[in-house]
Amino acid sequence: MASDIIGLALNVESNNGVLHPFWDLCKTPLSSGVQIDEDWFSRGSAFWGYGLWIFNVVTHFLMLVLLNTLLGEFLALNVDNFKGDHLKTLGQGLVYLIAVPVLAVYCVVTILGFPFGLLLLATYLLSIWLGDCLAALLFCHLLNSRNERSWNFWTIVLLSLGIVIAIDLLILFPVLGILTYTAIIAYTYGIYFNLVKQTYLK
Repeated sequence: MASDIIGLALNVESNNGVLHPFWDLCKTPLSSGVQIDEDWFSRGSAFWGYGLWIFNVVTHFLMLVLLNTLLGEFLALNVDNFKGDHLKTLGQGLVYLIAVPVLAVYCVVTILGFPFGLLLLATYLLSIWLGDCLAALLFCHLLNSRNERSWNFWTIVLLSLGIVIAIDLLILFPVLGILTYTAIIAYTYGIYFNLVKQTYLK
């Protein structure tokens, strides 16, 4: 009972029903038939699992607020003007996903390009982590543009958060889910590249 209250002791029970703290396990005779309570591990795993999930949701929410602040106006004005072949757009995104890490690794293994390679790799990993947020934000602004822009800032952020959670759940499916997730991220970056090109590089 004391270990449950403190939350730091591990239930170790011998054949005579005596509970020993985890740190006394080494002093307990092997003949006593000591057994470790596996529920402690399952409760700890569940706690950390839920904690990490909540942390992930909160972090994505804050990033969506930041991204919508920085890109909201750009997407609201230009997302409906996207013109491009969908397969070509997907291909451009796949080139980014494949070529950039190869280039980063090549720079890292060469002495002269080591700092640039690390910076490029860090930027690439950050862009992958933000990919689901950018995809959700892009989709919400596209829907909003077709809904006469009736959604406010926080509505877009909250809807985007729901889409981010749905996209992240795809990873739970080993093959098809990961392939779909990769295609979404690649297509998203392909659209962003085209929007930038159509807006600023005419």
